[in-house]
Amino acid sequence: MTIVIKLGGSILTTPKPSVHHETLNRIAHELTTTDEQIVLIHGAGHYGHPLAHEHDLAHGIKDNEARSAAATVHAHVRRLNIAVLDALHTQGLPATTLSPLGLLSTNDATPGGWNLVPLHRLLEEALIPVLHGDLVLDTQRGLTVLSGDTITTEIARFLDAEHIIYALDQDGVYTHPPETDKARLLETPTLDEIKTARENATTGNQPDVTGGMQGKLDAAIQAATRGTRVSFVNGHEPHRVQNALNGDIQGTTLDPRGPP
Repeated sequence: MTIVIKLGGSILTTPKPSVHHETLNRIAHELTTTDEQIVLIHGAGHYGHPLAHEHDLAHGIKDNEARSAAATVHAHVRRLNIAVLDALHTQGLPATTLSPLGLLSTNDATPGGWNLVPLHRLLEEALIPVLHGDLVLDTQRGLTVLSGDTITTEIARFLDAEHIIYALDQDGVYTHPPETDKARLLETPTLDEIKTARENATTGNQPDVTGGMQGKLDAAIQAATRGTRVSFVNGHEPHRVQNALNGDIQGTTLDPRGPP
């Protein structure tokens, strides 16, 4: 079975920005508990979103300041990626990065022109591919931001993955933003309930150029429509990722077969 795991940038980074090493190291250890084939994608978090938002890099490079910012964002995300690799290697996991900038491209922010042969070859060699949200080339905009959530959905489609696991900074998907009185955790929602939760979701107070929770739910809806099971768990809580890898979801699961 192939499992695609998306680690949210919000659980890996702090606003300084710096790496949340305790969470990262713990999750890396939890990944050693499965024998399933996994692909790991992580978000950029505070290493990428604020500067990308300030210069509107999702819509291309408009001036020299934006050009410099684009180079800086890419460098910062690569530094975060090295921290992720270091944590995985410390646990003995054979992780290898595939940079989206060299593999993936878009057309007016729509994915296309992807060369995913290296991904397939790494899996044939029993290595763990690691990708991340990043800037990528775009045929219309020149450059744009490609979210880790979109990458996750497309990788799952390419590999015909059975399961996607999102590790978030909250316990799962809620009917309304979790800080509000109306919020109720959706454990085994229908597709319609997820669509309603998507309409009620907000991106939060921090800049998120990839759509925040709404972007994640858009990706989840797309994946579930294609037949992939999608789960959301709290990455800050010990064992939640580990348990999800073993089929015990303490959070939200959107199953295309319907609630049990």
